[in-house]
Amino acid sequence: PEGAVLAEAARDEAHYVWGNTFEEVPSQEVRPYVAPDHQQRVEAMRNVSYPEALKGMLETFGRTSNLYEQTRDMAAFLDGHPDQIPEFAGAVLTEFEPEWKAAGFLALSSTQNTAAREVLLDVWRERNASEMDRIRASVGLVTRRDVGAPLAKELLAESRRPGTPSQRSVSQHALIHAGMLSGLRQEDEEVRTAVQTGLASELPARQTIEERAPLFSAIGNTGDLAFLPELERASRHPDPEWRAIVPIGMRRMPDIVY
Repeated sequence: PEGAVLAEAARDEAHYVWGNTFEEVPSQEVRPYVAPDHQQRVEAMRNVSYPEALKGMLETFGRTSNLYEQTRDMAAFLDGHPDQIPEFAGAVLTEFEPEWKAAGFLALSSTQNTAAREVLLDVWRERNASEMDRIRASVGLVTRRDVGAPLAKELLAESRRPGTPSQRSVSQHALIHAGMLSGLRQEDEEVRTAVQTGLASELPARQTIEERAPLFSAIGNTGDLAFLPELERASRHPDPEWRAIVPIGMRRMPDIVY
């Protein structure tokens, strides 16, 4: 058919068919990353100095683009030498090249010592810090095993805060990351309830596509069937651009809903 005919059909609610075009990721398969041999690596790194560990990490950047391969030894080193966590974090923030920073934050998020969690929290809470540093810190936090409902509530509170465009970008990512935390902690009823309640409370206030898109992304990260009625209603919206954001909310819904 001619392009004009297709365009007209796409705006005809009665004939518009939407579908999930995103890769289906079953929520039960999503887990925080820690190398299976992490503890063995910790022991192997006990007698390694910080300069040696850092040099080894930087050398991996030239050998592989796999972030986990780039960071697993440094995460093990930091768990074996927690006193070095602040120095490494400082290097990530002030000395790392931009293309190295993702690996630096992943190393901190994969470090099990709580000092690494506190460093990530400090970066994320600093509203005048780099936008990307704050977003990476937020992602690193939700993939850790030592966080829970308090972080979920803090992320949701941040998502509502006004600020500069950079700060608002971090706030919108905080909403999405709250959904990630719920998806990763489905066995944690306190986290699930906090996120479900928080996201549901956002629905009435977010009445534009730009406002709903990150909310649906957060919902998609939860895999929570409680939001299915809202997604179904949105799928019948007369605006095709509005309907187009619905599939992102279905990404991790259990297969039974398809």
